Amino acid sequence: MRLTLTRKVFLGYFLMICLVLLEGAYAVFELNRLNLLSRSMVEGEVVDLDLEKRLIDLFLSQVSSEKKYLVVHDPDFLGLARSKGEEFDGTLLKLLASSKKEGNRRELEALWELHEKHQKGFLSAVEEVERGDFPGWASFNESDVQAFTDRIETMIWKQEVAMARKMNQAQAFSFRAYKITIGIVISMVVIGLLTAWLLTRSIRVPIRRLTEGTRIIAKGEFNRPIEVTSCDELGDLARAFNTMTGKLGKLEEMKREIISNVSHEFRTPLTSIKEATQLLQDQVPGPVNGKQQKLLGIIQEGTAKLVRLINNLLDLSRIRAGMMQYHFEKSDLLPILRRGISNIRFLADLKGVSLGLESEEALPSLFLDHEKIEEVVNNLLSNAVKFTSGGGTIRIRAERVAGDGQGSFDRIRVCVEDNGTGIEAEELSRIFDRFRQVDPIMGYDKKLKGTGLGLSICQYYIEEHGGRIWAESDVGRGSRFFFELPLAKEKEAVPV
Repeated sequence: MRLTLTRKVFLGYFLMICLVLLEGAYAVFELNRLNLLSRSMVEGEVVDLDLEKRLIDLFLSQVSSEKKYLVVHDPDFLGLARSKGEEFDGTLLKLLASSKKEGNRRELEALWELHEKHQKGFLSAVEEVERGDFPGWASFNESDVQAFTDRIETMIWKQEVAMARKMNQAQAFSFRAYKITIGIVISMVVIGLLTAWLLTRSIRVPIRRLTEGTRIIAKGEFNRPIEVTSCDELGDLARAFNTMTGKLGKLEEMKREIISNVSHEFRTPLTSIKEATQLLQDQVPGPVNGKQQKLLGIIQEGTAKLVRLINNLLDLSRIRAGMMQYHFEKSDLLPILRRGISNIRFLADLKGVSLGLESEEALPSLFLDHEKIEEVVNNLLSNAVKFTSGGGTIRIRAERVAGDGQGSFDRIRVCVEDNGTGIEAEELSRIFDRFRQVDPIMGYDKKLKGTGLGLSICQYYIEEHGGRIWAESDVGRGSRFFFELPLAKEKEAVPV
């Protein structure tokens, strides 16, 4: 049977409900046993014990009245003795009626006979007193009275022992019910937590895999399908996700081929247009007037943008296809930084932006592709000039840092800092995405707008060198772009 999410949740709740019903049924069963035992004590032993204690009180009152009558011969004491005797007989009859054990009934019947014998003896003494022949109190046997009361007290003691036994039994029932109930509650908690964990895991794990797969796709990787182990709706979703990922991968591959092919096809005619335009601007074919020079300048600028875009697209295609060639050799970083400043000096002077370089006196050599690192520096500097207004400042700092945080200098960090417009926090986390351009907080020259591929290509280059690149920014105060390169040799030189 296929366990869908609905069935899993239903089974989990059904198991919990069964455990609750089991615990409830057992609790009701034990409570019923305790109720029956309590009722038996209340309706049996407790009532009988009260009646037996009343018996001894009645008998002692009867004997006391009888003694007083035999001494003073007062008829009131005689009536009181007879009434106590009748009440004694009535109480004894109640005990006989409620007694269910044969032993108790025999004991009560024997008590009845003794009481009858005692009353007959008293009546004989009364007759003697009425005749005046003999002092009836002298015939009153104290030993018989004592034996009678001892017999009733023995019955009371037996009844109290029976009650104590039942109370102990009730306490044992209660303690056993307590222990079993605690055990059931603990087992319910354990089984409930286990069930909840299994249900949560059966849902959480596929969702986590789907989330990771979504993040991988967001990075542009379409060749890592999600592992599908469940047969529920989440499994269906994962399989559909894998199907979608496969189709997106095919579309991405087609897109790369199209971009590469189109870029290659565009590159040659655009280069021809650029060179022809340059010849016209240089008036090699013949003189041109001012308006024509302006139009040729627009054509030259547009062609240059298209050439840069196509070059970036070709570089990105080669990077994504793993076909970009690198020439790693031992080089110094400071000459590369100086060339970057020299390359951007003209554009910075046009905007009135000052450039500066701060570095340690002697930085160790690195194994790097100086052309790729120079391209990174040029891109970071051009972006800094783009977002810095006239009168601003751009500084490059280079220093050795401890990559492991333990004081050993194993990396060189380069920082390109400006005091321009800055970048908002939500934009800062996406500036290294492909075709991503930051919307300026304050306007800048639209002629300087790029393709949105420069930082993405810079990230690929730095990571290929075993380093990392990141950015920090304060809105309205400027931005800082960092990249680090390891001192250790991590790449062999690859001939171009």
